[in-house]
Amino acid sequence: GMTQATRAVGSAVALTTNVTSDVTTISLPAGKWRVTGSVAFDPGATTSISRMIGAINTTSATIPTVDIIAGAVVGQSYASFGPGATGQNFFVGEAILTLASTTTVYLIARATFTTSTLAAYGKIQAQRCLLHCM
Repeated sequence: GMTQATRAVGSAVALTTNVTSDVTTISLPAGKWRVTGSVAFDPGATTSISRMIGAINTTSATIPTVDIIAGAVVGQSYASFGPGATGQNFFVGEAILTLASTTTVYLIARATFTTSTLAAYGKIQAQRCLLHCM
């Protein structure tokens, strides 16, 4: 079956520049799971953003290293731009997790920004692998 959790824009998590934050979580029982997510960033009107990262991990507020198969990470870097209060969102990727026991899985966000405020919201979902997960 499918398990999912969503944090709406109205309850977005306030971010601090260069600090990794949990956006939302799901609890998955033992087994093999295909986990996907999307993260969105909601800037203040004058916020200037130079980097945004979204990730899936089994460790709270931690961006997984690229060589860890169990984590999915997507990042975007810019010279610096002010989106003018236009939300930025992207698909984080897919993580295949083999869990020995019930585990909390985190949708994570981190950004580098100045001037004003930035918040993150998004969705994480998981589907049990019945036959094959690549």
